[in-house]
Amino acid sequence: MKKLLSLLGAIGLVATASSTVVACPKKSEETSSSIKDLSDLPVKELGAIKGTGDTPSVVDLVKAINAKNKDYGLDDKDVVIDGTPSDKTATIKASDKSTNFKGSVTLTYTYEKDTSKREKFNLSLVEDVINKTGLAGAVRPNDLNIGFLTTPDLRNKEKIVSSVRDFIDVVVEAAKALYNLNTEQIMGMIEIDYQDNNGASIDPNNDNKDTYQIIGSVKQGHENDIDGFTAEGKATIKLKQQTLKLSDIVKTKALGKINIDSDDAYTIKNTIMIAAQNSNSELKTYTTSINPSVQILNYDLDKGTARIAPIINSDFISNDIVEISYEVVRPEAGNSLLDFTVMSNSYDPNAEYNLGLPLDLSEEPKESLDSWEDSDIANVVNYLTELDGTYIEYWSQFYTTNKRYFLDSQKDEDKTKAENQLVSYEQFKKDFKDIFELTLEDYTSSEESDNEISGIITLKVKNGKENIYASQKFSLSGSIKVYYSLTGGY
Repeated sequence: MKKLLSLLGAIGLVATASSTVVACPKKSEETSSSIKDLSDLPVKELGAIKGTGDTPSVVDLVKAINAKNKDYGLDDKDVVIDGTPSDKTATIKASDKSTNFKGSVTLTYTYEKDTSKREKFNLSLVEDVINKTGLAGAVRPNDLNIGFLTTPDLRNKEKIVSSVRDFIDVVVEAAKALYNLNTEQIMGMIEIDYQDNNGASIDPNNDNKDTYQIIGSVKQGHENDIDGFTAEGKATIKLKQQTLKLSDIVKTKALGKINIDSDDAYTIKNTIMIAAQNSNSELKTYTTSINPSVQILNYDLDKGTARIAPIINSDFISNDIVEISYEVVRPEAGNSLLDFTVMSNSYDPNAEYNLGLPLDLSEEPKESLDSWEDSDIANVVNYLTELDGTYIEYWSQFYTTNKRYFLDSQKDEDKTKAENQLVSYEQFKKDFKDIFELTLEDYTSSEESDNEISGIITLKVKNGKENIYASQKFSLSGSIKVYYSLTGGY
């Protein structure tokens, strides 16, 4: 069973999804292809063939032909065996029902009967993967749309095919280390029945009716396509239409300057995504959950570009990929980077679970920093730099990375610090107006919250002030949204 669950983890959804591809060939390909004469087959010596019978079956021969002759496109329904095959040679001819092939051809090969023990693989287990039930449910790749396979258009078979192929490619790539699988192999073993919401079959060429579910079964003669397994049974998979467009959410594509101080791909992608969130606030809804719906697909720091794409089986239309641009800024060599953008994203007042609190003020903040009193600045500085306050997560990570804090006022009994390596608390307060640009905005929450937030103070590091503390080997960057409430003062 452990071996079977491992297989489900690698191909479970793939086996179901691939059937869609098999059942719906593109009309343009069908009409434009010319009839091929089997006698013109380029490679007739097929090499080693392994099968479960005493001699090769039609399925065995067709798989070997397609493997040796790229893009030949032969299907086992196109041909029949003419006469009796041996373990070295066989003749096949076009079947009466074939519309793509004619004639006959004699093939040579070396055949070996597969006597290895095979474990049964019932396609019904795939339903458990999709629905996240039973033991098989434990290997589901994510929790997006449990019980469904998503597609951009329930009526357009070619779009269903495209969604399925995308999914297959991702899962097969992940399974390479465990199994010798490829997309065509999985697609070739499944028959598909498209059904409407009443369970009635739909003609694969009918694009005027929604496909409610697909039922996959194993093609006759393809039960042993996967090494070590004999496939059987059926799988019923419900489809769901993707309704969200990433391009409707990522409207600001030029992100400006991004501070990147790492060569780690995960860290770089996370930094770019945070910058995209700051320019497109709605994006954060789909990227901060346990199961994010979108991701940074790839990036090019030299060109200053990246692509944001939906994650497999999300509600986002799968091919709606958005390219964003930015300018990479790196801190001076050896400097510790205090990134206020990352700090800002460590606190979300609308998050379901939140340890942070908004800044308490006794009155509305003044619109110009020049009008702020020293006490106003001290209030904000204390709020931002308190080690066990709202930004505890950020400061913990900052210390782990840099082995020190930022201000000499940030004391921790369990940590040591060199005073001459830190920025003076009093100096930072004096420099505050010179370092930051200030903007104020109203706060509107789409969800009920225990925190009575009145507004947002945005502080952005001014251009040219990034290295004001270079002598202490600190660089500053980014901007932070400080949520505040009028409940008495911090």
